[in-house]
Amino acid sequence: MNVANMICKDFEKNPTFGEYLCSYRWSDETIVYRITQQKFFEKCITLSWLMAVQDPEMYLDEDVKQGTNFDKDHYREYTKSGPLFLCSIWPALYLHKNGPLMIKGVAQACN
Repeated sequence: MNVANMICKDFEKNPTFGEYLCSYRWSDETIVYRITQQKFFEKCITLSWLMAVQDPEMYLDEDVKQGTNFDKDHYREYTKSGPLFLCSIWPALYLHKNGPLMIKGVAQACN
């Protein structure tokens, strides 16, 4: 059994993740169950696991602060352009922390 299957099976035994999702007012147990039973969910778990077990592990840049200069070398603009960073839509992915950029992130820029 692969790691993703083991983790998905663990969700059935330990409902903490499901309870966390259900704590949002927009969700219910049926939706959480359907999400965790999807092949996409299994693939997300597999990908996350593979990124985490690398030595060193891959790095998602979540340290970009609102109001800092927009870095077009590491992020592409979402729906607006401008010189400043407003918020991250999807973080940039690096081979490891302080390593080479694997894929640009997506961020909202502002003036």
